[in-house]
Amino acid sequence: MTEHHDDQPTPERRAQLGRDVNRDLATARRFIATMYARDHEGIAAITREIVTSGRGTNVLNAMAVQAIEFAAQLVPNEDQLQQELDRIAMEQLDAADAVDRFGCDDE
Repeated sequence: MTEHHDDQPTPERRAQLGRDVNRDLATARRFIATMYARDHEGIAAITREIVTSGRGTNVLNAMAVQAIEFAAQLVPNEDQLQQELDRIAMEQLDAADAVDRFGCDDE
């Protein structure tokens, strides 16, 4: 019998984890493709599938990985890409803060 340390998955568990990752990546790709096609019924169906699977966080992570891979193709310089992603994120946060301030002032 093979011994396994508590922190090491069994070969069966490792294989299951690999299948789960592949399934999450496939679901993320289907979701992205469906959104691009503006298929609202398809978006709703895949969203329900993601929610009921209990793997929403994993699918979200898979989408992020794919977004990073795509961005890296557009901006191959890693430092420049990181700076651009940081800049865009900060601009989005600033925009959200501005909306919050506007909403509070409107009351």
